Amino acid sequence: MVLEEEVAEADLLHLHKGENMIHYFYYLYFGYEIGKDKEGKVMKNILEIGFFSSKAKAEEQIHTHKDLPGFRDHPVDCFRIEKHGVRFLSKINDKSLIDLHVLFQEYFDGEFDHITFHQPYADIEDTAKCNPNDK
Repeated sequence: MVLEEEVAEADLLHLHKGENMIHYFYYLYFGYEIGKDKEGKVMKNILEIGFFSSKAKAEEQIHTHKDLPGFRDHPVDCFRIEKHGVRFLSKINDKSLIDLHVLFQEYFDGEFDHITFHQPYADIEDTAKCNPNDK
């Protein structure tokens, strides 16, 4: 996952040379506390809403969802937007037409299901190369 503030100087050099292009997408999810596990760790219910081509489009979805059943029972600050950079081999003119490939890892600890979001990828080949245990 390439968060905006984590783009290394070398990556910026590649951007300027045109070897890689980083395009930013906005990941919207909704999460609220559901209790604690056996060790006392806070557990949350996370609802994945999606990736959007702009922050404004993600914010529109918050406005659309906030009064719906299930969402309206929780504060609006349960919605979260994260900005993620995704490497592409070329410039993308319309990000709304892009299919992102997103890797999640799920496991059950005997009490709760845990789902870990790893990162979005530009293509299925990069997704297939990812080892979630490297995170």
